[in-house]
Amino acid sequence: MRVLHLAVAVCIMSTALFSADNPFVGTWKLNKARSKSSPGPAPKELTVKFDMEGEKVRRKATGIDGDGKPIAQGGKEGDAIMWDGKDHPVTSPPGQEMTVAVKRINDHTSDVTVKQNGKVMEGYGYDSPSYPRMAKP
Repeated sequence: MRVLHLAVAVCIMSTALFSADNPFVGTWKLNKARSKSSPGPAPKELTVKFDMEGEKVRRKATGIDGDGKPIAQGGKEGDAIMWDGKDHPVTSPPGQEMTVAVKRINDHTSDVTVKQNGKVMEGYGYDSPSYPRMAKP
């Protein structure tokens, strides 16, 4: 029984340490002054929240797009995936199978690949000029 308690304690501690070491965890808001949108209008509002869930990172995005329609990426609870560089299915509109692969490069950089129906979507990636610039409020 002691071994089980020790194992549980180690798991909880390592999760807390990973969360503390992951600067992406938290709530981020769109910085419209530093963002460009192509094609189409930029979102009017965008908030992205990252939380740790064991070894996974849960992401939920909400806001209002450039046409005034609600943004709700990740479904009601958000999508939790491993940041291991492998494709993971995420919540998407019906008929549009989407996967996301995220690999943390360092404390300030993540490599993100978004695929829709198996094809890499253009304009996604942190080095893209049209990628929304986010800041912690």
